[in-house]
Amino acid sequence: MASLVDLSRWRAVHQPDSVAYHFLKDGLAPEASLTYAELDHRARAIAGFLQSHAKVGDRILLLYPPGLHFVCAFLGCLYAGVLAVPAPPLDPLRMKHSLRRLQSIAQDAQVTCVLTTSEIVNTAERARLSLVGEDPTHWFAVDDVGEWWARQWRQPGLAQDHLAYLQYTSGSTSTPKGVMVSHRNLLHQCKYITKFASYDAQSVTLSWMPHFHDYGLVKGILHPLFAGIPSYLMPALAFLKRPIRWLEAIERHGITHSGGPNFAYGHCVRLTTPDERRNLNLSSWRVASCGAEPISPNTMEQFIEAFQASGFRREAFHPAYGMAEFTLLISLKRTQDAPSFRNLDARALEKGFVRELGEGQKDVRPVVSCGHPVGETEVAIVDPETFTRCDPDVVGEIWLADQSVAKGYWNRPEETNQTFGAHLAVTGAGPYLRTGD
Repeated sequence: MASLVDLSRWRAVHQPDSVAYHFLKDGLAPEASLTYAELDHRARAIAGFLQSHAKVGDRILLLYPPGLHFVCAFLGCLYAGVLAVPAPPLDPLRMKHSLRRLQSIAQDAQVTCVLTTSEIVNTAERARLSLVGEDPTHWFAVDDVGEWWARQWRQPGLAQDHLAYLQYTSGSTSTPKGVMVSHRNLLHQCKYITKFASYDAQSVTLSWMPHFHDYGLVKGILHPLFAGIPSYLMPALAFLKRPIRWLEAIERHGITHSGGPNFAYGHCVRLTTPDERRNLNLSSWRVASCGAEPISPNTMEQFIEAFQASGFRREAFHPAYGMAEFTLLISLKRTQDAPSFRNLDARALEKGFVRELGEGQKDVRPVVSCGHPVGETEVAIVDPETFTRCDPDVVGEIWLADQSVAKGYWNRPEETNQTFGAHLAVTGAGPYLRTGD
């Protein structure tokens, strides 16, 4: 199959009544669900509407609160052959900051229009909000798109090398950059996740990670569609307010795969009581992935200790390493192994050398293992100044080569060449993705 569209259409024919997505608005009871047939029909309706308002390859900003409207809109973009640009919704508490970020993304991507909800459209129109230049931005409420548009849909004729969407980086240290993810990147990455994160026909996923983040988008939404397994989605705010909701949902719905950043596991330890933990059964949880930020051995150990009486197994903890420029997953612990870490000499690390120390020695820095590179991923540890491979036990920059490496940054040829087109000195081997790590 050339694209996720082909796969979605196949599931609509062969698994029409199987539920693809459940949305847990409060973190517990499903508020809404979508079967594969319903998802396909809704995506075709949105795509038919988009094909009458945009051209193949146009960039469409998706501005949604958590929920299944976003899933339908994203798939609708794929079905139409336009590029989805997921963006964080406006934050009322940080309106100026979030609006600047949104305008930065919209202007960089040169978006044609915005897909969102009726409520957000009304707010934008009242505020006469324009995201690109001085011309009014076209805002469309996809929840108002009639089902009859599905009859207007035409196959866009996608190939694997066609772009699927733009994944914008956080922009916390620089202007957000749009990572160009192709259908080939996405399908290849989804194969890796299925194989190396131990998914099978009985797997059930749960994600509260934001849909505009690569962790929430690829692992929480797109990979389950690829694998043909049910996905439960819940708002990040529901988890942040009461982290026990995440854990209770895992028990209630028999979740096998769910994860989050390091802080999420510490949040669960701090904001749950011993009584709440005793009433939990987390034995279904096979893969508790942890990534998106540095992983603390202390957080990991505290979570394991706090929830082992709830049926959580040490081996279920899966530290991982990933980034948007690689579509998502780069390395992961093997399922049968317990998570591990090494005690390294902090002073030696500052000088660029790796030296192990015994536990309790001075200047020890425990470093968690993020497992093994997935699939055929080629890893080179490189001196960032000389572009030569580092000797063993010398700190260097991580360079990667694989079909999961995205096609570059949108409309930034110089930065694309620097980051995605690196070659080793002397041998000329490459191109590699420079991770900056």
